[in-house]
Amino acid sequence: MAVSAINATAIASISAINGTLKSALSAINGQTLAPPITLVQQAVNTVADGTGGVAADLGTFTAGNTVIACISFLDTQTVDSIILENNGAMTEAITSTVAGVTSTIYYITNAAASDGTVTLTTVGVGGRTSMHISEWANLANAAPEDTSTGTDVGGSTAEVYIVPATQDPTSANNLVIGIGGYVNATDDYSSGPTNSFTRLTATGGASVFQECGYLIRTADHSAVTSSVATLTAPAWAAASASFGGS
Repeated sequence: MAVSAINATAIASISAINGTLKSALSAINGQTLAPPITLVQQAVNTVADGTGGVAADLGTFTAGNTVIACISFLDTQTVDSIILENNGAMTEAITSTVAGVTSTIYYITNAAASDGTVTLTTVGVGGRTSMHISEWANLANAAPEDTSTGTDVGGSTAEVYIVPATQDPTSANNLVIGIGGYVNATDDYSSGPTNSFTRLTATGGASVFQECGYLIRTADHSAVTSSVATLTAPAWAAASASFGGS
């Protein structure tokens, strides 16, 4: 075969390969990849006498993000309202109550930009009241896909859970967040949370302490639970919720 014929064949082959690569790259570039779910910031506050409620401040946050509030207080109180500044009432996701303590999760999606102050108003006899608030980017503007609760009042020691029962969200990209409020004279936290969850800032004080944690998953919506280790806690109440990604 002449050299010119060989060169022509080689050039044609290279051209075909380039065309295939260009088509593949074009298909990839045409796809819309879901932005990652991200914890932007968090804040806590706790008061020994929560008569009337408590407030916590995130500072300025980005419009369109989601704000989640995890709250624990003595069971002598109930939530009257929880307000995000410049946005109005937050929505209850799930509440868990046992003799001694209540744990609850509230949220608001697609929030308008503000200074990020969340104000909880309670009714009833005051006591230790604690709140953890967090800002999340790239969550869907929708209600939780799954929720769960759990309680324990047995004995002087107990494995305190933040996700006490199976969470099974439907979205492949999802956030699972949980809270465990427990009654105790001192904070004897030792380790956790388990199952790849990340610990959020703890809060609380004498009588009621609070642990929170979260798990962000990509392309995985299998069932999951999580605890925050074995503590000397005669009573605890846990609540958890799963949110899909945008």
